[in-house]
Amino acid sequence: MKNFWRSAHVAAGIILVWLPWTGAWETNLTLWFWPQIKPVVLNPYFKGAVIGLGIVNIIIGIHDVIHARFASQRYYSRGNAE
Repeated sequence: MKNFWRSAHVAAGIILVWLPWTGAWETNLTLWFWPQIKPVVLNPYFKGAVIGLGIVNIIIGIHDVIHARFASQRYYSRGNAE
């Protein structure tokens, strides 16, 4: 289950980095229902904040994978494996 969350962090990060650069960002159902938020969503600073969150998610996912790998190596190197 932990591997699922690690991969979910990386996948969500990739989507958040990639999505603001697509046409789906400017023409989606949310903006059609609430046109008053369109100036905020299309603002370059808002897009930058979303991309920043995506980068943070990717870093968290990679950190978790590296940390889990080294933690399991320490666990098995102590002779705790049964």
